[in-house]
Amino acid sequence: MKKYLKIARFDHWIKNTFILPGALFSVVMTEVPINLITFIDVLFCFIGCVLVSSANYTINEWLDRGFDEKHPIKKFRTSVISKLNWKLVYSQYIFLAFTGLGILYFQNTLVFLLGLFLIAMGIVYNVEPFRLKDKAVIDVLTESINNPIRMAVGWYATESAFVVPASLVLSAYGFGIFLMTLKRFAELKILKDAAVSYRVSFENWNEVKLLTVSLLGVLVGSIFLGIFMVLWRIELVVAIPFLILLIIRYFSLSITASEIAISPEKLYKTPSLIFLALLFSLVVLSLTAIDIQYLRELMVIRR
Repeated sequence: MKKYLKIARFDHWIKNTFILPGALFSVVMTEVPINLITFIDVLFCFIGCVLVSSANYTINEWLDRGFDEKHPIKKFRTSVISKLNWKLVYSQYIFLAFTGLGILYFQNTLVFLLGLFLIAMGIVYNVEPFRLKDKAVIDVLTESINNPIRMAVGWYATESAFVVPASLVLSAYGFGIFLMTLKRFAELKILKDAAVSYRVSFENWNEVKLLTVSLLGVLVGSIFLGIFMVLWRIELVVAIPFLILLIIRYFSLSITASEIAISPEKLYKTPSLIFLALLFSLVVLSLTAIDIQYLRELMVIRR
């Protein structure tokens, strides 16, 4: 059983933390009651979402085993070094998908539909005849959609009656593109001539294209985050310098082909990045509870 559980990549659950800021902003911006029921709702939606993600990881690792054996790190994945029964792999995929979707279904309709969206994106990204991960640019744009989906799951997990702001969704999408393209950049630097044999999309990727798309992603993420801050919580602009430091640190790790850029689930190996992420999170959390009247007057929109 351990072999099959490993391909569900429970260590990748950290990527689902996008749910938490979605829930936080929903509580703060829409005056959702902060009580045990809200906490339990968010917790169950998080559990449902990570099970759906593990279903996608299961099918991803199984279908990519032939490519992963050409990767210096991924060649040690369970699906590459172990003999797995395909019937058990697909049974695990179905179990995780249906269990996760079942939990989301009993929470509310919107998070259930978002869970279905996650499953659908996992299929078109990994499975033939779609397999969008083999198409340059489209691969990044597709994979990055998972971040705003998770953000929206967090928002609607609180049973908020308000529609999740488009600015927040597009910001999460932009930063997702930024992270994914830098992951590709680090892989290309490490794998070099062997890159295409591992990832087909590298036939049409190069370092310039990757850095250009990553710049596009961080600009989209930053601009729409700024719009969200101004429209919903002006105090959050104070957190911008901390966000800039976090972006710069992650960028520097990526262009030096750090293992962290390739495997974000191993962030714990970079204390400086963890410190900046926690500092930024703490500042944002504090600013959701503090009203800065002078800042509101300074940033007032003139017509």
